[in-house]
Amino acid sequence: MIRAITIAVVLALAVTTVARANADPTSYTLRCRGGEGMTMQYFSTGLAFSLRFAIAHAPSTDAQALAPGQCTWLDRPLNPDEPTTLSIRHGKRANTTLDAISGADPTGGFRASTDLVSEREKIKDVNALTQSIRDSAHFTVEAYSQDGALVVTKVHR
Repeated sequence: MIRAITIAVVLALAVTTVARANADPTSYTLRCRGGEGMTMQYFSTGLAFSLRFAIAHAPSTDAQALAPGQCTWLDRPLNPDEPTTLSIRHGKRANTTLDAISGADPTGGFRASTDLVSEREKIKDVNALTQSIRDSAHFTVEAYSQDGALVVTKVHR
């Protein structure tokens, strides 16, 4: 009986450890201002896509003082060693349109849509982010640093 309980506890700890190891890192709040400086790279593998935007580090945490293309954490400026790329990924079925990435629109008119009900909110987030970048508007995202980019986990709309 005690052996069975011990085995159950060990297995529960192992499952919890594996779940934590596979979880995304903690995301932090990032304030940005869109604009021409945020040129976009678009990657597609079938119906999944990834967008990457060049960003500049703001010198302070004052969101109102952000120049187009700059980002800052809420509690401190980005440090020189932090990534200069903002990345958002969508790994489910989606349809995308993209004109040409040139001129005043750094997103090339990017739009995404999906027929998957479970993915509609994520697609709305992606479209809200690209619209803010097009409009040179302020926006807030949750992100963490990974593989040379700040990976967006949530877009505040």
